[in-house]
Amino acid sequence: MTIKTKLEKAQFFRLAILYHIQRKSFYFYAITAAIITVFAMTQQLYTLLVVVWLPFILYLGVGVFGAYRDSNNPENPVLHLTTYRFDDKGVNIESSTGRSQLAWNQIQKWSIVARIYVLTLNSGQMLAIPQSAVSATQVARFRAMLNKHIQK
Repeated sequence: MTIKTKLEKAQFFRLAILYHIQRKSFYFYAITAAIITVFAMTQQLYTLLVVVWLPFILYLGVGVFGAYRDSNNPENPVLHLTTYRFDDKGVNIESSTGRSQLAWNQIQKWSIVARIYVLTLNSGQMLAIPQSAVSATQVARFRAMLNKHIQK
């Protein structure tokens, strides 16, 4: 099966933000901010709110800025037209930035996030294929192939 596609800037931005707020550090900041906020409100130590919320807002800002910067980088490979060729051995990837080949055992899992098929590699990197790139007639076959070779 062959799929030719690229991510749009908005798709990449949305995906980058979603993954930024799914990191463990986000939950650490959020839970810490919530606990200290409750303490500060009950003890009427409102200056403590600045101490806890400033790093949390900074963390969010850095994530948003990074996603914005990367989504506007013309050299970002996911924004270039890419050809994915899926077969029983794995995935062949070809774009204007280069070629690579992945065996199925190099792909840890797959999921659908924000209408994008996300294939997570063992290294932590991802392949992102918009659902719209898979024709309605190919969806069942594509998902069956992913399920056969990768755990969801």
